[in-house]
Amino acid sequence: MAKILLTGGSGFLGRYALHTFLKLGAQVLVPTRHPRQLGKLFGRQFRNLEIVKGIFYDPTLIERYKEFQPDFIVHLAAIRGEGNGKWRDYYEVNVKGTEILVQFALEHPPQKFLYCSTVGVFGTIPARLPADPWTPAEPDSLYHKSKYLAENYVVNELRNAIPLAIVRPTITYGAGDTGFIARMATLVQKRLFPLVRGSVKIHLLDVHTFARALPIILNASAKEIFINLADKHPVYLREVVDVMYRYFHGKHYPHWRRVPKLFYTLGKSATRLTHMNALTISLRLISESWYYDTSHMEQLKIPQINTLEGIGNYLKKVFPK
Repeated sequence: MAKILLTGGSGFLGRYALHTFLKLGAQVLVPTRHPRQLGKLFGRQFRNLEIVKGIFYDPTLIERYKEFQPDFIVHLAAIRGEGNGKWRDYYEVNVKGTEILVQFALEHPPQKFLYCSTVGVFGTIPARLPADPWTPAEPDSLYHKSKYLAENYVVNELRNAIPLAIVRPTITYGAGDTGFIARMATLVQKRLFPLVRGSVKIHLLDVHTFARALPIILNASAKEIFINLADKHPVYLREVVDVMYRYFHGKHYPHWRRVPKLFYTLGKSATRLTHMNALTISLRLISESWYYDTSHMEQLKIPQINTLEGIGNYLKKVFPK
């Protein structure tokens, strides 16, 4: 039975990853600041789960990791998103915390170290589309910059020492998330979403695909993996909004509700001038195209789904009628 050290197991992505690993029979050690919450979700169902309280890079937890001797380290923990802390917060958790975990891995080598980065290292809008794993990095937020620094540290320290995998998920949706798609669905339900006129192509990721991908990547024979994780194909933003609007209101999103691009151009200029970076990013995500090359997922035979079907299933779970 594989022994997995999983950081970030109480987060949105982490809960799905943890469930997948436990169902496969792995013995999983999860450091978390919310042990009771995680225990209620999984503790009674799985005996192969050990939950330890604390932040993942705490020295006392490092000692427990040494005793556990993990076969694999899956590092998902991070302060996610823009606007959730100051630079010192992002740096302390996302960068310094990762450095401590990497040093533990070097002293007690696992079979593979998997680091969950983000497509945000390419920037909110990548320099080229579709962005492949080798697209130039242009991190444009505190969160993106912290993940880029941490990712570089993982690669520079572990390359040629320990097999490593860098996974870069795009914006992920699923029950339990409160991010991009959840906010969009709420606005569409209230008939308040400002759908831009023109074609905007986006690329999302079903959280179940993310969770299914991790065991496949851990068991791949390659010594070094860099991979973008996303659904099978990018979709147009208007298609996603139409799926949502039909679910809530039984018809297509009204054409007259669409907003001219000039509205977004002015909005992005205003938010940049006032240093409202989180809002600038949100405006860019719904007015400019962003999508990714996922051919490496096909090579590893990671199942991918159709986004519009995935969004439909998401709505049924989160907004039951």
